[in-house]
Amino acid sequence: MKRKLLTRFDFIFVILIIILTLFIFIQQNNDDSGDIIAQISVGGNVIQTINLSQPLFSNGWTGNIPELEHVIFHIEDEQIRILQIDCALGVCMRRGFISRPGQINICLPNRLSIRILNRSHPDVDIIAW
Repeated sequence: MKRKLLTRFDFIFVILIIILTLFIFIQQNNDDSGDIIAQISVGGNVIQTINLSQPLFSNGWTGNIPELEHVIFHIEDEQIRILQIDCALGVCMRRGFISRPGQINICLPNRLSIRILNRSHPDVDIIAW
């Protein structure tokens, strides 16, 4: 007697899992509502929140903020990166631009973090959904 590897129910189950995975992927990647903001923190305290969707940053902006004069940021096309910082390894500079909600760039020696949020729902992601 020959056994089937997949029964009809196994096939339906696999198709449902694929459809569910595609739905979650599309839902997570199509959330373009709201402004993109960068939250800059030092030691867990929020120093500044920058709206990256402002037209001021569309042509590019390089500079620092008064609380962090030793850090130079570069903002362009709703993206932010650390251009220059005084730490030994400079891993945070090599990270490059971050632009999607949920992305984060951290400099451990300076206790600095930049977190990208979506203004429409800053603390909700697909996992909390």
